[in-house]
Amino acid sequence: MFKKLFLATLLFASTAVSGISVASASAKPLNKEIDVTSIDLSKTKAKWAEEKSGKLTLPDGQAVDPAEFSTKKVKKPKASDADYITIDADDNNTPAMATYFQKDTVVTDVITEEGGEQWFFFRNDQAGKVTVYMDTVDSTTVDYDLHMFKYNETTGALEEQVSSVYLAGQNENLSKIATPGYYFIAVNSASGFDAANPFAFIVKHSSQYDAAEPDDNAYYAKAKSDKFSVSQTIDNDFDEDWIKYNVTTATNFAVQLTNNGSGAYRTDILDTNLNVLATLNQNTRYNIGFPQGTFFIRVISTTSVSPTQVYTLSSAQTTVPSQISVSRISSDGGVEGYINYGYGSMWRIYRNITVTGQAKTASGTPAYNAPVTIRIIARLNNTVHLGTAITDSYGNFSIPISNITPARGDYSFYASASTHYYDIIPIDGYYGNTRLSMNVSSLYHFAYSMYHPF
Repeated sequence: MFKKLFLATLLFASTAVSGISVASASAKPLNKEIDVTSIDLSKTKAKWAEEKSGKLTLPDGQAVDPAEFSTKKVKKPKASDADYITIDADDNNTPAMATYFQKDTVVTDVITEEGGEQWFFFRNDQAGKVTVYMDTVDSTTVDYDLHMFKYNETTGALEEQVSSVYLAGQNENLSKIATPGYYFIAVNSASGFDAANPFAFIVKHSSQYDAAEPDDNAYYAKAKSDKFSVSQTIDNDFDEDWIKYNVTTATNFAVQLTNNGSGAYRTDILDTNLNVLATLNQNTRYNIGFPQGTFFIRVISTTSVSPTQVYTLSSAQTTVPSQISVSRISSDGGVEGYINYGYGSMWRIYRNITVTGQAKTASGTPAYNAPVTIRIIARLNNTVHLGTAITDSYGNFSIPISNITPARGDYSFYASASTHYYDIIPIDGYYGNTRLSMNVSSLYHFAYSMYHPF
């Protein structure tokens, strides 16, 4: 069933990658959504989270169940099984006996001894990006590494292209901008083995990819510092875009993954041991307190990809406000103004308002690039209305709040021509879940007026 390639001269050279400490772990995927405005990474404690929420899947969506495979029995292929192969015999443990497979095929095999290796090869017919993603065995003591070589048809040598050498319990992922030719995949045991449970890998080809590729694992992460903005794409289901993030001074950064395409993506922030510190949803702004140091940021798909759709990942320094000074509240309905109905001077509002002011830090400096929320509560059914805006470089903001619930008219004020009916309602400001000091605490909420008879 499988073709074999016999080579006269093969060179096997392993390239070590240093500078990254990769911790072993066996924690289950971290799927819990972080529903916060602010995250302090110096206080977060989270374990390693797998890149995907499950095992490799076939193109038709069928999951690869390792329990279906064993070293005792080869699963016989059927017409519906054309998209995967299972290697059972242990005769592909040298490059000369490498097993042939095709791209987009899920390949499974086992390693039967510590230090053992299994070899495979495929033909890349078109130039483009090649991604290899491997599900390792579920163990904290078995460490398999993943390597890709290219066959030099002139010299007959194998030339190593790229490696993924995470520690035990972590899936491997590598990528290469590849020219046409024969490529070899080697899976080797760095320590331990599991003869009963297989590893599984798949090779994907992407004809379209962004300029930052290849950056599919921590070893090839692109370096960024402090404030940055990158626009990239996720070119296949197993593409991962990694950034090595250097924070020069402990401070707060606003981090956001903006994606308006059909693909569903997320952002993970990891330490240098690849412990996941935070998981961020797309199209949500997170204000993150980073201590000084080096971190990794990766963007991965969650359920679907859109290879041509560009996302933007940005990080901008922000400050934490502690106080708000409201300078004006404009309103519709002809009631706008700062008046006194007998309970002190307050802003009067109707159905639609805009709150203008400035946010400041505890030291009194402008709180720039910070999300500020204004909340009012109408008396009718105690209806809550919110508006949020990001302050500018001087801490200024302008927040609209529309379709406010009508006032009940519990209070009245006898004016010269008419009696005004209104409510007194609270207004306050927030940074995330933290209530801020504010120079305005109440509003006159206008309901209606009744003209006096002549």
